[in-house]
Amino acid sequence: RAFPPPERTQNPHLLAEQINQRKQGSDESVHDYYYALDKLCREYDPQMSAIDKTIKLVGGLREELKGKLLPLNVQTPEQFM
Repeated sequence: RAFPPPERTQNPHLLAEQINQRKQGSDESVHDYYYALDKLCREYDPQMSAIDKTIKLVGGLREELKGKLLPLNVQTPEQFM
């Protein structure tokens, strides 16, 4: 017998808003930013596609880093890191 999917502990609308507003802090490492946003994405949608997660990750980067990453056409969270 299969177990039911885990219940979401947070409001999905609130999680979506947190994901969309999440930006890398001025003194936050890329590593810390990545794992914080990855956690939000997994809570919101455990099946979120790699490209959707990557779009969210790149979109929240500090501008100087985003400018360096965009030309590389990063497609997955692994490439992002």
